Amino acid sequence: MVSTRRSVRIAGALFLIAMVSSLVGGGLIGEEPGSAKGLIEMGASGQVAVGIILEMINAAAVVGIAAALYPTLREHSGAMAAAYLGFRILEAVVCVDAAFNSLTLVALGRQVASAGVAGIAQLEPAVALAMAERSQTVGVLVPLFVALSAPFLYITMYRTQRLPRYISVWGLIGVALMALLNVLAVPMSVGLVMALPIITNEIYMGIWLIVKELRPAALTSGSDTAA
Repeated sequence: MVSTRRSVRIAGALFLIAMVSSLVGGGLIGEEPGSAKGLIEMGASGQVAVGIILEMINAAAVVGIAAALYPTLREHSGAMAAAYLGFRILEAVVCVDAAFNSLTLVALGRQVASAGVAGIAQLEPAVALAMAERSQTVGVLVPLFVALSAPFLYITMYRTQRLPRYISVWGLIGVALMALLNVLAVPMSVGLVMALPIITNEIYMGIWLIVKELRPAALTSGSDTAA
């Protein structure tokens, strides 16, 4: 029991670490440079390096959350626990890919700075590809795997009532809005509003897991526990 409680607290702390590192890291890296001048500035910017480190921390925290919660989820459904862990690992992989893509952009920025006008023209295809890959990863793949993984956590917690049900419902609403972001072309301001429920939910849940005990399970799926 002590070990389980410690794991749950670790998961709560990692939720907060993942959210802060993701938001701050993405903010430091900023928008796509969009021009040769912007790319040069990106290559020379020390804050981009900090942003990349934070994105790597986020990737590690994402896996840590699922690993820490795995024993608790597996008590009720081995399949749900495995699915949650698997999709969070895939999310971490794309977060690492986004960080390495930022490193590519930094390296290209340094090449552009020393290439001259003719060299810049030759580097444009590589720059465009790197920008497109980061945009696809951050804007599509990361939200996709968040939307795929989170329901396994929230549905299990809703059924078992290990967390107050309002937290699970709040999370499921946030996940649904996150999924909509993948299929709707919306302005950035609207996208931020749509992402706010899942952001605030994970912060709240992280704090809750640190300071509160999980409730006794109201439902245990016995046949699936050993799956």
